[in-house]
Amino acid sequence: MPTFSFNNKETGEVFDEWFNNNSQKEAFLSENPHIIQTITVAPALGDPFTYGLQKPASELTAKMNLIKKKYRGNNLQGSNLLEI
Repeated sequence: MPTFSFNNKETGEVFDEWFNNNSQKEAFLSENPHIIQTITVAPALGDPFTYGLQKPASELTAKMNLIKKKYRGNNLQGSNLLEI
């Protein structure tokens, strides 16, 4: 659920709230004219970051694909992954 930061113009308080959708946020702001939405942190931008997380190294991706191929249909219980 999206979290938004708000600033109370009367008290100077900065706080976070979450809403299920944008219309709920807009209704909240309409009912509280003394509160404005603020941006407290910049969103994660560009490659190689997605939602602030770095992409796994290509070696790790290759190893995970090898594990998936070797153990297809297995729940990996009792498997020794060090043999790969």
